[in-house]
Order: sequence, then structure tokens, then C-alpha cells
Amino acid sequence: GQFPNVGRGHHLVAMASVNKLLLSLLVVLLGTSVLCIEDLAETIDDPPKAALGLELMEEKMDNLQFSFMELFVHVKELGELFTNNQRTIEQNQLETNHLMNVLEDRLAANVSLITSYSKKILDYQTICANHDEIRKELSAMKSHPRGRLTAKTKSAPAIKSCQEANSPTSGIFKMAGINGGDSFDVFL
Repeated sequence: GQFPNVGRGHHLVAMASVNKLLLSLLVVLLGTSVLCIEDLAETIDDPPKAALGLELMEEKMDNLQFSFMELFVHVKELGELFTNNQRTIEQNQLETNHLMNVLEDRLAANVSLITSYSKKILDYQTICANHDEIRKELSAMKSHPRGRLTAKTKSAPAIKSCQEANSPTSGIFKMAGINGGDSFDVFL
């Protein structure tokens, strides 16, 4: 898996303690067997007792072998349990990592959307603010007519050429039409 060392420390510690337990049991059983062998040495001279001692020894050895088999099965079960627990932890870690990646992707998408919406809102606010300024200027122009066009056109005499205007400022002047035709406005 992705995390091969997860749980191995616990697994090794548990295996070491099981090994110590097995070793101490082996020492006890061997000690008991040695004592039985010493008792057996005394009875070897007597054949009926020797046969009985041998049967007792075989029975104890069978019990010892059975105990070792039970311990072997128990150690095997513990090993499988530790392996299954490690696999479960690794699987949970992989699922957690996947969920975190999905959440990060969704969060990034949401931040991107919020940024996009914020930019649109700011753009709309700028547009609305510009429209408000234009409306204010138009309103101000409506309420304060300049009157310059009407004043110049009514009071200014019609000129025949641009040189005749001889004005220091530019503005709208009435120019007389050719051969006495209708006059029209010009900007000079």
C-alpha cells in the first residue's frame, strides 16, 4: 500500500511479546520434562516402572507438542489480525486522502467562482456609478441651460465670410447665404 510502515511497529512489538511468552512456556515445559526424565532414570531399572515412565514421558511430549500447535495457531491468528488491521488503516488513509483531494478541488472551484462573481459585481458597480455620473451631468445640463446658442444666434449679425467674424473666441455664428439666401449657423 501507500503507507507500508503504518502499524508495523505495533506489529513487531506484539510479535516480540508473543515470542517471549512462547519462550518462557517452552522453558517451563522443558524444565518439567527434564524433571520427568530424572524421575524416569530412577525407574529404568524396574521394567514395569520404566514402561510407565516412558508412557508418561510420551504423554507429556504429546501435551507439549499440542501446546506448541495451539500457540502456533494463536500466533498465526494474531499475525493475520495485525495484517488485516494494517490493511484497514491503509485503506482508511487512502480514502481520507481521496476525500481531502476532492474537497481541495471543490474549494478551489468555489474560490474561483467567488472571485469571478466578485469581479462581475465590481464591474457592474463601476458601470452603474458611471451611469449615475452621466445622469447627474445630464440633469445639471437640463436644469442650467447655457443659452449660448440662442443668444449668439439671435444677437449676432450674419457674416458673409469666416474672416469677417474677427472674434477672439470660437463659437457659433450666423453666416449669410449666397446671393441673399437663408442664413445658417457655423462654428468658428
